[in-house]
Amino acid sequence: MFDENVLRRAICGPAAMKRQLQHLLTVSEASNVTMRVVPRSAGAYDGLYGAFLLLEYQEEPDIVFVENHVTALFLEEEADLASYRMALRNILGSALAPAATRDLISSVAAEH
Repeated sequence: MFDENVLRRAICGPAAMKRQLQHLLTVSEASNVTMRVVPRSAGAYDGLYGAFLLLEYQEEPDIVFVENHVTALFLEEEADLASYRMALRNILGSALAPAATRDLISSVAAEH
C-alpha cells in the first residue's frame, strides 16, 4: 500500500517513470500481490504519520516494526499492537480497491 504521490513524484525521466509504472501494473496482477493506493483525495490519513509493518504470526507473538532514518523499533505491547491495527484499518478504509488502484496507475502512466 502506498500514497498516490509516490506514483506522481518524478525521480527520473518520463520514460523511466513510465517503465516503473508499467512494472507496478505487471506486479499488481500476480496472485500473491494485493496493491492498493491511497488517493490524494483521501486527504489526511493515518499513513502520513510514517511507515510501519504489522507482523502477525500463527505461532509467535505479533509485533510492529517501525523504522526511520535514525532508529528502528519492534513494538510488542498490546496497546501498541491495537493502535497500529486501528491505523491499518483506517489506511485500508482510505485506500482504493485493487482494480481501482490499477486504473489509477494506468492513468498516471498514460500521462508520461
